[in-house]
Amino acid sequence: MATSEIERSAKTLPETERPRVGLLTIFLTYLQIGAVAFGFAILQKLKAVVIEKRWMSEEEMNEGLALVQLYPGPIMVDFTAYVGYKLRGVAGALAATLGFILPSFFLMLALSAAYVALGRFAWIHPLFLPRGAQRDGTHQELCLRTSFVVLPLSKDRGLSDLLSEKSESVEQVSRDA
Repeated sequence: MATSEIERSAKTLPETERPRVGLLTIFLTYLQIGAVAFGFAILQKLKAVVIEKRWMSEEEMNEGLALVQLYPGPIMVDFTAYVGYKLRGVAGALAATLGFILPSFFLMLALSAAYVALGRFAWIHPLFLPRGAQRDGTHQELCLRTSFVVLPLSKDRGLSDLLSEKSESVEQVSRDA
């Protein structure tokens, strides 16, 4: 069945026709996704699996995705829990969430153990340095984006005015030096 046919049929899937999915199937499906997917592209894979397997209609999936954006925490984990819950209740949510998170958990355990075991060697430290820079850059970007969106700006003097003044003073110091 082509993808467009799957999407069309999933739009009209009545809840009574939803297949009963086993907990092991839910767990293994999300374990596979959690092991190979990375970044925000996971969301497209999660949506495709739900549609492909006819676990819920596209409308129901989109409503769930909109709902989980209100929850605290990573959207992908929340969405897997939502799908698992809709399929098999609390046990399904737990199976989906554990399946999705366990690959990352074990990878972090393995990397931590490698760092502890091999940390005394000089060549191991440079391997972990880019992670710190990535974390710092991500944190700075998040702070800047949040400051422009969340902080209320007054008509007279807002954050953007303060930042532009700051950048002008930095440019002036650079020119004077």
